[in-house]
Amino acid sequence: MANRNLVVPLIETYLDPAGTLVPRGTIGMDHIVKDWQGGGTTCGYLPHWLWWRMGCNDAKLMCRYEPDTPFTYRNGYQINRVYAHGEFKHVGAGVKTKNDQPFLDLTMCPKAGDAVIIQGAPFANGAQSTHIFVVLDPGTWDPMTKGKGTWRVAETGQTGNGGHITTHNVQYKNGKWMVGDRWMLGWFDIDAVSFGTPRPGTDYLAPYGAFGTPATATDIVGTWLVSSGDESWYYFFYKGFRVFYADAASPTMFKGGGYWAPNGAEFAIMWDWGNRESLSLTTKTSATGSWGNGDLDAKKVTAVGTTAKMDRYSSGIVH
Repeated sequence: MANRNLVVPLIETYLDPAGTLVPRGTIGMDHIVKDWQGGGTTCGYLPHWLWWRMGCNDAKLMCRYEPDTPFTYRNGYQINRVYAHGEFKHVGAGVKTKNDQPFLDLTMCPKAGDAVIIQGAPFANGAQSTHIFVVLDPGTWDPMTKGKGTWRVAETGQTGNGGHITTHNVQYKNGKWMVGDRWMLGWFDIDAVSFGTPRPGTDYLAPYGAFGTPATATDIVGTWLVSSGDESWYYFFYKGFRVFYADAASPTMFKGGGYWAPNGAEFAIMWDWGNRESLSLTTKTSATGSWGNGDLDAKKVTAVGTTAKMDRYSSGIVH
């Protein structure tokens, strides 16, 4: 079962609790929306990032590419996978559903970590107005009017495709659960799907989250052959600030993972088991650095093994 106690601390690490917008182009936001390809908005990326961090293992639900998981990413399907899932709780959008009365009675309602989908008339440019956000609490409800309340929520897809924490009012009117000028299609109750152990180790990207540290580096992304003395191995740097390593003898089997973060020409590498390393670019395809056993030399290489490009290798990582 999902540990809902993780929701608010995770969200408030990456989005400012005071509500200030965290823009794209910062490490925290680019980590959350790393798969975005420039179409539509980024609203659909937040719930999948959150559920991945919390340990969700429902591959039919998840729409996020993580090289050490079975999850697949399909562009434009973040909301669709939530809405089309068999456990999505539909509510009245003009036609009454079995969930409306329990929701009115508050015997069931969205709670921290659940995702709400709303929809309204198309925007002036013809684009669909469908939106998804994550609720951070079960709401504050008007004791005098059933179906009227306020949620504290987290959402991306805001100005410049950034994200923020805010509040949304909801009211049941004329058979619709209205959120502003849009209406709820329903919500996804994360208790309805399987969760395992949350992502291991320290959240090394936390210091780069709501503080808005610029994501200035791209040259490191790719496969690097790393050596120290007589030893050599491979590092795989992915966008979204994930990093993995493999032995030179079995380059398509991940043996461990973690995160990386830029600091000028230097890159901090922070492994899930606690070790820290650093690399500094000397050219776009060469770097030097240090690890626990001494100095490192690294060179950027083409993909290894039988894979045409760096994509998803097998994972021998035990979490």
